[in-house]
Amino acid sequence: MPTAIPRPRGYIDPPPRSRLSEFAGTSFDAEDITRAERAVAKVLEKYPTLLGDEVARLVAAWAAAPEKLDSESVAPVFAAAHDLAGYGETFGYPLVTILSRSLCRLLTMGDLNRSHMTTVVEAHINALNAVVKNRMQGDGGETGLSLGVSLDKAIIKFQLSFGAEQPSRLHAEIAALQTKK
Repeated sequence: MPTAIPRPRGYIDPPPRSRLSEFAGTSFDAEDITRAERAVAKVLEKYPTLLGDEVARLVAAWAAAPEKLDSESVAPVFAAAHDLAGYGETFGYPLVTILSRSLCRLLTMGDLNRSHMTTVVEAHINALNAVVKNRMQGDGGETGLSLGVSLDKAIIKFQLSFGAEQPSRLHAEIAALQTKK
């Protein structure tokens, strides 16, 4: 009989994808939503530096990545960006989610040459740092849109440097966020 792996307190073992269909169509009433919002507020109260700490983890992961990147060496950077994408929307920072998803897309583009990627990866990290440090919740207004435009330019320049012709969608995602108001 296999030995059970000890799990930290509060660990949730996600169900297999096949069981997720059991939750399709589930609705939540106002009380459920209020309870969830209170839980998120408690987390932010208890860990006020959570998003900043996660950006620092992303910075450390990128700094530790070797000059010759491959999917294995870039995995910690991707994981940190992916985690930030999940935290962003949850904690009222949709720009963090959008910027982190953009970084994840960049890391899966195929050209893993660090010397080519450094400028655009660091531009993402700097934008994430600015959003978190300045507590830019919601859409970020003109500053958020400006970040999107600047990163779009960096992404397009990066893509053109190795012959890709995919349009960047970062600016469009931020503009769409701003129209949701």
